[in-house]
Amino acid sequence: MKNLPLLFLLLLPALLTAQAPGSGNAIDCNVSTDYISVPNNAALNPTAAITLEAWIKADSWSPNSWGNVIISKDGWGSGEAGYTLRCGANGTASFMFGTTTSWKEVLSTPQMVTGQWYHLAGTYDGTRLTMYINGVASGTTLFSGPMLASTYALAIGRITYTAGGTRNFDGSIDEVRIWNAALSASTIQEYMTKKINPAHPNYANLVGNWKMDEGTGTTTADSGPNNLTGTRNGTTWVVSGAAIGDENAVSYTTPTSLTVTNLDGSSFTAQVNSGAPTGLHVYSVNQTPNVTTENLSGSLETTHYFGTFLVGGTNPSYTATYDYTGVAGLASSGQEEDIRLTYRAGNTGMLWSRLGNQFHVDTMANTVYRCGITGRREFAAGFDSLRYALSQSTICQGDTLLYFGQQLTSPGIYTHATTGTNGCDSIVGVNLTVNPSTSGSDSATICSGDSVIFGSLVLDSTGIYTGVFQAMNGCDSIVTFSLTVDPPMTSSMADTICDGGSYTLGTQTLTQPGTYSETFTAVSGCDSVVVLSLAIHPVDTSVTVNGNVISANLNSPTYQWLNCDQGFGAIPGQNSQSFTVGADGNYAVIVSDGICSDTSGCHFVLAVGTQPRSSDLIRIWPNPASAIVHLESVHAISSVELLRLDGSVLWIALEQQTNALDVNLQPFAPGIYFLRMMVDGQSLVFKLVRL
Repeated sequence: MKNLPLLFLLLLPALLTAQAPGSGNAIDCNVSTDYISVPNNAALNPTAAITLEAWIKADSWSPNSWGNVIISKDGWGSGEAGYTLRCGANGTASFMFGTTTSWKEVLSTPQMVTGQWYHLAGTYDGTRLTMYINGVASGTTLFSGPMLASTYALAIGRITYTAGGTRNFDGSIDEVRIWNAALSASTIQEYMTKKINPAHPNYANLVGNWKMDEGTGTTTADSGPNNLTGTRNGTTWVVSGAAIGDENAVSYTTPTSLTVTNLDGSSFTAQVNSGAPTGLHVYSVNQTPNVTTENLSGSLETTHYFGTFLVGGTNPSYTATYDYTGVAGLASSGQEEDIRLTYRAGNTGMLWSRLGNQFHVDTMANTVYRCGITGRREFAAGFDSLRYALSQSTICQGDTLLYFGQQLTSPGIYTHATTGTNGCDSIVGVNLTVNPSTSGSDSATICSGDSVIFGSLVLDSTGIYTGVFQAMNGCDSIVTFSLTVDPPMTSSMADTICDGGSYTLGTQTLTQPGTYSETFTAVSGCDSVVVLSLAIHPVDTSVTVNGNVISANLNSPTYQWLNCDQGFGAIPGQNSQSFTVGADGNYAVIVSDGICSDTSGCHFVLAVGTQPRSSDLIRIWPNPASAIVHLESVHAISSVELLRLDGSVLWIALEQQTNALDVNLQPFAPGIYFLRMMVDGQSLVFKLVRL
């Protein structure tokens, strides 16, 4: 075994710890509460030189450049001590530290946008502060002198000194690194997309490296030499979208083509076609990706994958070439013609999709490549029998599809080769389906007076009709429609009710004789009109008073005499046509003719002597009435009462002393009532019908 540096041996257990593939996980911070806390440690307080690094994706920006803190150990409220990496102000990045006299800061231009991952690095080499965004120096401030150490804890995601506000970062943070040296631009560029290993030129200067890969628990480990474990406070674990691999190739000098080689001998090349990017990264990940879901017709190669990260330029495009030499199951598969490049947007992509139709497979060179790719991608190999982009098209029988000059009338798969504006070959295809025309029939029955819509026709007559419609398959469908119109239905009936009774006809309640009609729904569902002839069966309730004998004029099967002055109570045993009274008072009789029953008006009878007639004293009209009843009397009326049939009082007017009076029946329900009046000292009772 070769002799290894002591520091490497000390770090070996941490390096052997299982790591998440690629960028793994990250923490997601809330704009008001979330952060990671690392206790103060002497190693966290370099004074001569420093580098702060982190990958970030902001969800929002503070209006101030100092409002979204990423890394903080500054105690600005208690003296100019410590350091911070922060951002805000529409995508401006800031790196700052305290000196014995003041704060020193370097700002970038506002160039970052929300929702996109960026690598930030702030460095100080003893004479100069530099702010890097994605490996490009974006701001410089000159200063010579030591940094002032801070006794505060280290915070990731907010400021340490919170008396003036927490200044939380809103978004995701990953791969935080602190060095006690100023990393060079080339070192920052090389290792921003590669995990830290002992080959790093400043490995001995590593203070802390928080990968945020745990995905569970309340702490995040430090893979640096000082084991500075961080404690999560409210943050949540998310999948990281940073561009990080195990090995990489990087160019920031007019990059045109870069190749990274994997441990198994396979390699990946990105060759710039257009757009002049400032920087180009290609990296490999020597592990199974965090997601292996794909939409291939075959399988996905999952032992490793590759990625790209482009910096600057104007929508740059490139050709991606995968050399699968040495990959077990690919070069020796016997299915090389079906090897395809699949891609996803980055580590957060949940699906590996086949690249479309601009690809080539070279089985002699063991390569598969795709032209005209834009943006950041991660790539893996897989098997897919589909050789070109296949669109779907459907026509109707008898129609023609014009496809790149071809007139297609039959179902099948047709292809065409084109060259895109980016110079990349493209094979496209169409899968043509020819739908047949159809025919059918339908029928309906409607009621007279109704109508039905058939295509553009409004039909209301019995008959057979034909129309042309578009079927579910989009083609013509000839439909024969048979319509039947049911005629209206009318029926007549007659019925009789007792005087004062009612008859229900549909929604109508009838109390008067006459002819009425009502519309019903028949069994067929159509309207049925019923005409009713309604009659009132009269009962003769007239009586004759002769002395102290009162007699009903109708020869009836049953009678019942009533004492009007005693609540219209039935007089026991008085069930004959005539009744000889034993005491002065008002009397009435219930007469039944075997069909209907009715009650006479109340008549005053003297036990002895000649009886005055009520009709000679009182005139009541109209009766029956639906509203106002007029009363006129020869003598003064001192009181009037409206009674129910059971003798209970509904309405009373006292001490009128008038010869004329109106009674309003509108507040009362239709039916039979009694009017009891005191006239010239006599109590007179009359029957009254409310319509």
